[in-house]
Order: sequence, then structure tokens, then C-alpha cells
Amino acid sequence: MDLVLGLSMTSSSVRWVLVEATTDESATVDRGSFPLHDDVDAAGLVGELLAKAAPRGVHAIGLTWTRAAEAMTSAVWQALTDRRVENVIAVSDVEAAEALACGIAEAAGCERVAVCVVEPDASVVASASPDGVAADRLDPSALPDLDRVAPEAVFVLGSGDVEGVVSALQDVADAPVVSAEEADLALARGAALAAASAVALLEAAAGPRRSWTPTAALAAVLVAAVVTFVVSVSAALGLRLTPEETAAPQMARSEQPVVREAAPPPAPAPPPPAAVPVANQLPVPEAAPVDEPPAAPPPVYDEPIAPAPAEVPPAPEYVPPAPPPNYEPPAPAAPVYVPPAAPVYVPPAAVPTVVPPPVNIPAPQPRLRDRIIERIPIINRFHEPQYGYTP
Repeated sequence: MDLVLGLSMTSSSVRWVLVEATTDESATVDRGSFPLHDDVDAAGLVGELLAKAAPRGVHAIGLTWTRAAEAMTSAVWQALTDRRVENVIAVSDVEAAEALACGIAEAAGCERVAVCVVEPDASVVASASPDGVAADRLDPSALPDLDRVAPEAVFVLGSGDVEGVVSALQDVADAPVVSAEEADLALARGAALAAASAVALLEAAAGPRRSWTPTAALAAVLVAAVVTFVVSVSAALGLRLTPEETAAPQMARSEQPVVREAAPPPAPAPPPPAAVPVANQLPVPEAAPVDEPPAAPPPVYDEPIAPAPAEVPPAPEYVPPAPPPNYEPPAPAAPVYVPPAAPVYVPPAAVPTVVPPPVNIPAPQPRLRDRIIERIPIINRFHEPQYGYTP
């Protein structure tokens, strides 16, 4: 079990790196990434990653994530728990950036280093100095303030807009700004480094007599992986990370084996000493009790006695007030007769006058004699008929 797995999860992707710890070059056994979506099978992902480490096994696993990937992280953690995988360390993005900055500073030989891990939904800026390591989260669109750190070199890593941040920092930073080809695996490598260091501390606490444990060697080899990951890119870009020109650390071993002198044979062990009878020890007499002087009595303060108060005359007896006289209600007044109101006469409604329709009285007809005389003109001259009407 000499492999360390670093697994980082963000809102857009899942990335992992499987590092070998048996060689000085810290070879990367496997790396990969895929976009994060709702159909990702966490159990299948864990099974595939553990299969890549078989049959050697994984000694430590570092999980780091951003807030947008908490659901996926919980599913992966549950899948590891169901498989009874040990040494699974939860590493926040801030802790992963701190471990990465500390490893880069130690490997590059710089006292002051700034590491910017740029992710799609969050950015972390870690700085390593002789005073310690510190990290803060930033908005992805904001640039870090490097004035208070004054780094010797600035490393921009992550799966976000790395090129844009590098271009922006080169205009405002006095120190060289570099990146790497595998910058998107920065959080995964930082999680692996932090997990290996945490397991090394646990093993050191469990067995304090062991000076070098496999996990401690694994953490040291992961620091060498940081050299391969970042410092080699800086050398390719021709950037000098230290004030003086120093040779780059050589990771390869010498081809000629070093001849060591044979150690002298160990001296024979001395014979065991003869048993010496142990004399009976006399009981030590008890020390005589020491008479301690009596404690001084507490001081007594003579307080002046207050004079007796003058004779106070007795209080007068309480005399209740006289009860009020009996209340006599006034005699009731005689009732006054109030006559009822006179009724108001309301005349009946007027009866409409009915006008009878006109009666047509037919005119009287003339007599027959009068009509005949009227027809005869000669008679009519001598006789004026008497009409009862006006013709």
C-alpha cells in the first residue's frame, strides 16, 4: 500500500491523481477528469479508482471539494465507507492550497511563495513565508492582493481561467508569474499531499519510536512530485525563482553504485552480572512531629458603644373617626300628569271629478207638411213654414 489518491470535486468537474511513492520521481500512476452532472455514479467511480490501484492498494485518500459539489462529495464519501476504505481524509480547498503552497516553497527553495488556485466557482490564494502558511478564498473575478506577501514567485494553478489570471497578474506583480501544464490537477495534488501528511502524523502519534514510516516517506515523495509539477515548468520558461543562480535539483540517481565500507563485526556481549543478594532494608523511622506555634488570635477591635437613645414618648392611641350620619333619601316627588298629544286631522284624499261624456241630441225632423210646402216655391212665398229649428 504505497499509493496516494487525491480527488477534487468542483461545480463543473471531478479530477483525480494517483501518485506512486516507491520511486524518487514520484511517478503518476493515473490521472483523469470528467464533467460533473447528476448522472454520475459515485460507487462506480470509487470502484474504478480503487481498481487502478490494485493489487498494491491505496494507503491514503484525500478528498477536497467546493461548496457547489457537496452532494457529490457526500456520495463519494459514503461509497468509500461502504467499501471500508481506511485513511480517508477530508481536505478543504483552503487546506489543499496551503499544503500545495508549503510543498512548492520547500521544493523551490523560496522563503515567500504565493499560490493562486483558480476554479470556476471559487478561488483560493495561499502564501507561504517564514511566519507560516495562510490561505483565503476569493471571488473568481477578483485578483489577489500580493503586496502584503511580497512573494519571490507567484504560481497560478487550477481548472478555471488560468491564462487570464496569469496575464492580469503579470501586469501588477513584481515577481515572476508561472503556471504548469497540469494546472487543473492542483487541488487533487494538494489533497493527496495533505492526506499523506495527516496519516503520517497519526502514525507518528501511534508509534513515537519509529523515525521513518512509509507514509512519512510518501509525504516527502509527494513534495518531489511538486518539483516535477511546477519547478520544471519554471525552468523551461527560463525564470529564476531565487535571487542567486543555483542548479536545479536533480531527480535522477547516479548510475555508479556507491561502495560502502563493511561495518566491523559487533563486539561480543559481556556476561550477565552475578546475582547480588539484596540486604533487607530497615524501616525508616518516622520523623518526630514538629510542634507548630499556635496561630495568633485574630485582632479584636474595640468598637465604641453607641449611647442609649433618649426616652421616646408613647405613641397616641388611635381614635377612629366618627361614622357618617345615616343617609336619608329625599321624599319622592308627586307624579305630574302629562296629557296625551292631540291627534292630527288628516283630510281624506280628494275624489277626482268625473266629467260625463257629451250627449248628442239629434235635431227634430221637420214635419211632412213643412217639407212639402218647402218644395213648392209658389206656396212658399205666401207661407213661411214655422220650423222649430233653424235650417
